Amino acid sequence: MRSSVSYILSSSTSEPNMSHPDYEQYSHDHAALLVLVRLIGDQLKQKTYTKFFDRIAKLSNIRVTDSTGLARNILVRYVKEYPVENNDWGDFQTHRRLLGLISLGKYDSQQELNEICRVHESLKVKYNNTLFDSRCIFFGPTKENQESQIDEKASPGSSSSDTDTKSENADSGEIVDKFTTPSNFKTRALFYDESSTCMDLETQLNEFINSLFWVLESKRLERSREKLERVSLLLAPFEKKDFVGLDMESRNNKKRCTVTGLDREGWQSWLTS
Repeated sequence: MRSSVSYILSSSTSEPNMSHPDYEQYSHDHAALLVLVRLIGDQLKQKTYTKFFDRIAKLSNIRVTDSTGLARNILVRYVKEYPVENNDWGDFQTHRRLLGLISLGKYDSQQELNEICRVHESLKVKYNNTLFDSRCIFFGPTKENQESQIDEKASPGSSSSDTDTKSENADSGEIVDKFTTPSNFKTRALFYDESSTCMDLETQLNEFINSLFWVLESKRLERSREKLERVSLLLAPFEKKDFVGLDMESRNNKKRCTVTGLDREGWQSWLTS
């Protein structure tokens, strides 16, 4: 409490990190996985982005079967924006920890596709401390745009038979998509036509949520096998500087764990110290 007050009083030039309230959060969101759904670039219309966000947000309750055969309901919360300052509170309040990232972007050229990939990777770096997995949804050029690009590339002196052949290929949907993601782009990419129904979108996102669950489950199992010799003290982001140079294994610091949600572990560590 003393460190909290001293920090707030000394921070006259800038607001403390906790000054980013989340008014869209409900009580049951404390048990939900937090996923950011981010629009990249200005090619994709806001209306289209909102439509796909609403569709993704419907996958808020996923049923997963764990390693013991038990069916578990996984709650997911999707947000459009999330400050990094709030993510810093993830160690203290786990429901504020951003675990997944889904990016949506539209491209009409290879250069625009590369830019979407670059921004997506920069977002991964931004939330790297807590991010488990990510997906990038690409919406490519429409058939009309592809046909116009082919017509523009056709030379003025080309024969009519060549033009007819190209138009027939365009009408039959045989236009080959030559766009590819950069070699250093490690995120799983999902390519769709924004005017199509995107039949397997829910299936792909279900698999994405499953991957987040299994990473969390593996970390839980690893933690359960650890010896309770050293219990980590839960700290708010602005409190960490107050503990630099202090002996975190002392009797008083171990006792702090009893008031930060780790009452059982903290009490045992305090008794054995």
